[in-house]
This record gives sequence, structure tokens and C-alpha cells, in this order.
Amino acid sequence: MQKKQQGCFERSEFNRLLMPHAETIFRSATYLVDPEAAEDVTQEAMLRAWKYFNTFDPETNECTWLFRVLRNVCNGPM
Repeated sequence: MQKKQQGCFERSEFNRLLMPHAETIFRSATYLVDPEAAEDVTQEAMLRAWKYFNTFDPETNECTWLFRVLRNVCNGPM
């Protein structure tokens, strides 16, 4: 039961902290890749942000952290 409650907490924190920046990340993606690929790299960046959310430092700016994830997606293999 503890793990399920922790997962719900993480999801709500992710939604509260990072999801408001999804549109900004998409707009940034349009400058980093061709417009047709922007949606795909944004989705991949948000998935990786969720996967590595446990490494997010609350002292860090959320949008800056997400942009770093996006940049890594754009620079690496998908």
C-alpha cells in the first residue's frame, strides 16, 4: 500500500510542477527540431521527465530542468 500511495504522490507532484510547462517545452522543441518532429520529441521529453522525476531537485527551476531533458532527447537517439 505504501508504494501505491507514493506513486500517487509522485504523479500529483509531477502534474503540479511540470505539466504546466508542457506547452513551453513544445514551443522550444519547434526551434530545436523540424516542426513535424516537435510533438514527438516533446512527448519523449515528458516521458523521460516522468521516468527520472525522482532525480528532480525541487530547488531547480522546473522549466529549466524540462528544457535540459528536451535538449538531451533532441541530441540523443530516440
